[in-house]
Amino acid sequence: MATTLAATAALTCAATPSAVAATKGDERPLVYLIVVDGLDGDRYDSGRLPFLRSLGGTYFRESRSVMIAETNPNHTAMITGAYGDTSGIPGNAFALFAPLENEDSCRATGPEDLTKGPTITSGENANCLQAETLFAALKRQAGTRYGSAFATGKPKLGRLFSGRTRDPARSDADVIFAPCSGDDLPGEAAYCSGVPLNPVSGYALDDRTVMDAVLAQLSQGPGGARPDFSFVNLHQVDSIGHISGTGPLYDAAAGEADAQLRRLVDRLKARDEWKRTVMIVVSDHSMETTLTKSTLTSRYTAAGVPASAFTVVQNGSVDMVYLNDRTSPERFALLAKLRAATLAGGGTSEVLYREPNPVDGGTTHTIGAVHPAWHAGGPRHGDLFVTAAPGGAFSDPGEFSNPIPGNHGGPQTRDNLFVVTGGSAAVRNQTVTGVTGPFLDDTLTNVTSAENVDPAATAAGLLGVEAPAQSQGRFLAEAFDLGKLPGGGRPEVLPTLSLSRPSRGTVRVQTFRVGSREARVSLRDLRTGRVRQVAKRTGLRTVLVRGVAGRRYEVRVRVRSTATGVLSDTVRRRVTLRR
Repeated sequence: MATTLAATAALTCAATPSAVAATKGDERPLVYLIVVDGLDGDRYDSGRLPFLRSLGGTYFRESRSVMIAETNPNHTAMITGAYGDTSGIPGNAFALFAPLENEDSCRATGPEDLTKGPTITSGENANCLQAETLFAALKRQAGTRYGSAFATGKPKLGRLFSGRTRDPARSDADVIFAPCSGDDLPGEAAYCSGVPLNPVSGYALDDRTVMDAVLAQLSQGPGGARPDFSFVNLHQVDSIGHISGTGPLYDAAAGEADAQLRRLVDRLKARDEWKRTVMIVVSDHSMETTLTKSTLTSRYTAAGVPASAFTVVQNGSVDMVYLNDRTSPERFALLAKLRAATLAGGGTSEVLYREPNPVDGGTTHTIGAVHPAWHAGGPRHGDLFVTAAPGGAFSDPGEFSNPIPGNHGGPQTRDNLFVVTGGSAAVRNQTVTGVTGPFLDDTLTNVTSAENVDPAATAAGLLGVEAPAQSQGRFLAEAFDLGKLPGGGRPEVLPTLSLSRPSRGTVRVQTFRVGSREARVSLRDLRTGRVRQVAKRTGLRTVLVRGVAGRRYEVRVRVRSTATGVLSDTVRRRVTLRR
């Protein structure tokens, strides 16, 4: 390792905190974001993580992964705060309508052309990101005031988050530990040499190897100081789950991850740093034993659709189907035919369009209408979004393309782990519950629960900086006694927002705790994507906004920080206007 220095009436929610002035180093909270890759949140309830449970803290029982419930989009969501339609990483694999420099890159070697077949990429390159990471946000706002570290057992995450957006000579994260990919990619040698590998997976040997690096990083921040923010991926639960499914070996791997958490806490206590520590322990997705596999490619050709007309990109229990010509006047009829063939073959839960289809129900069968909280209708998503039935997964392009017994990706694997714990007196001990919705699509109902877009805003707020530029997550105020946050972790003010629908086609937006700061309110029509600013004033309290009755909108409030002068997103919430 080398150092590289649907809102309902009266919906109220906490917002992302604004930046505050610098404080003495010994007052800073020490923030860890630790991912137990592939862990089902139910394992916390069933006692498979006894040490983590013994720490207490705030447990979000109905927390959720973002869709697609895969490693890359969820780690990206955690560190950027952005969903897959904004972050640039919609899945573990996706396709772009341009020739690309290699199978892992998003850098085009020619012009975009929607009339030619797309190029599949893993997206495992920092040039695929379209959202700012927390590493970069810390550098942009705090310079060298805060140190950051990243440690992962997966080479692909090292490639994805080793970007150099602030200084071309060094990564945004001050310290990186990750295995080499074996592809001799530019920049990898700066951080990946000498990592013990599992010869089968190519990942780090085990979770202990990763935690050894995390403990070493305690003295490898800028100037030999410990990092203020650390992002950690423990990969072993996911690796075992893919090989064995969710049986005894999977549970044993969960116990090993728990043991590694104990090592870190013991070391922090020995250094007298535990009392300053806030630890966000999450999983990127859960895991499912999938003994049934479906292959859409052969299903479509059997229905008379030539293979030259479409491209299927497999993501475990989700398939994204791209038309090879997105501009053809026959595209809507072709998509309807593909959807019908998909449903006729069985083994699927839902088949949804990325955009409205005028020959098959208009908006009725679209991602935006059926699952707006999935944020799965971006230009990098497929034209068809297909989810496998529980217990099943996809094997595309061929029937032997996905032989592994454990898979994830579909909504049934959104049941992740999410605990905010630590030695800090500001961390509350509680369980935040919620209602389990169909397809685990309940984040717009469980407005006080947590989702994988929330860690970035929460960690940023604890460190007293703004969330990353494209963050759509929120500061998890429920997890803290805000008055006990030390020094730089005390947010300047936490604005809140209330939405009500007093009459047909209107929404009343009420803001609280804005004080004398400038606030701006805008409305985005979720059907057309059009955004209009509806209010801009100092000390904004209430504004009545008119829209189209029955239509769904996203209300966005931005507040200017008195400490930095930055106008930042504080709240985004969705509402359907009364008919």
